[in-house]
Amino acid sequence: MDVQPHAARPPRTADSAPMSLQAVVFADGAGTLFEIAPPVVSLLHQRRQKHFWNNERGGLLFMQQTFESTIRVMLATPPHRKDKATRASLILDRTRCSREIKRYNDEGLWLIGYWHTHAENEPRISPADVTSFRDILHGPGFNATALMALIVGNADRNDFFSAYILRKESVEELRFFRLPAPDRKS
Repeated sequence: MDVQPHAARPPRTADSAPMSLQAVVFADGAGTLFEIAPPVVSLLHQRRQKHFWNNERGGLLFMQQTFESTIRVMLATPPHRKDKATRASLILDRTRCSREIKRYNDEGLWLIGYWHTHAENEPRISPADVTSFRDILHGPGFNATALMALIVGNADRNDFFSAYILRKESVEELRFFRLPAPDRKS
């Protein structure tokens, strides 16, 4: 498994609370930008695995097709009651995933990957995660060459999740690129 070195993390406030739940931007090694929209950041923040008794949670990620150099992750689906989850594993319900993909494709959004939680402050992709992604990438009827993974930790600060691009033969941790400046009133 080819995992890139740990990426730089976004700045924290003095009390380690999130500075904002605005869009967050990551970049890959080729300079492609991945913007995680505010509603996605908010959903991920709300669904963190905060307590030792919480099971993993997750859902799908959808992008809006544009001709810009920035890939915009516009939607994250929430966890579903039919997903099979334990404290350290998650299997998304295939029927629900198929329905969500069709629904959001009809609305002009395209599957780019999935998100799920880990019970750790600094979330890292696990070997089991990589295996699951590779099974999808090598599976029948799937013609994408890469998938995005957002791994959501339980910290209450700006770096509560990490981003990865998984290709058939490699895993790249996306590096934090920037947080937008806080809204300022004139």
